[in-house]
Amino acid sequence: MKRTVSFALLGFLYLCCSAQQKKSQVASGDLDIHSMIRLVPLKARFLNDTSFIWCGTLVKSQTDHKYHLYYSRWSRNLGMNAWVTHSEVAHAISDSPFGPFEFKDIALPVRGREFWDGMVTHNPTVHFFKEIITSTTRAIQGMELP
Repeated sequence: MKRTVSFALLGFLYLCCSAQQKKSQVASGDLDIHSMIRLVPLKARFLNDTSFIWCGTLVKSQTDHKYHLYYSRWSRNLGMNAWVTHSEVAHAISDSPFGPFEFKDIALPVRGREFWDGMVTHNPTVHFFKEIITSTTRAIQGMELP
């Protein structure tokens, strides 16, 4: 009996979800993605001649109302594979989410093999919580918030 009720409930949920999904689907040919694609403004590009730049995360500060970009970087001289051993998380600032961004400082430097997280200073995802900035790599306690 419990099994029959469970299957009936699952079937009902499936039908409800698929009916809701069909309502939100666009008819074939009605969605012109090509017309929605725009060129990226040149000032929105963040390049560096000496470093590879990877995986930026952007946050807006409620204190200075500027946009803070945290990104992985490592020296071009070391090659693309050096992200594993030599990547650091750098910090740049702009008045606009579209740039231009100016380098400010290193948020998380390379620490080395002797630390549990020393070889993974890469791919930051940044969130602000009072006086702690967290990243997918590690937390920075006591760092002054922008």
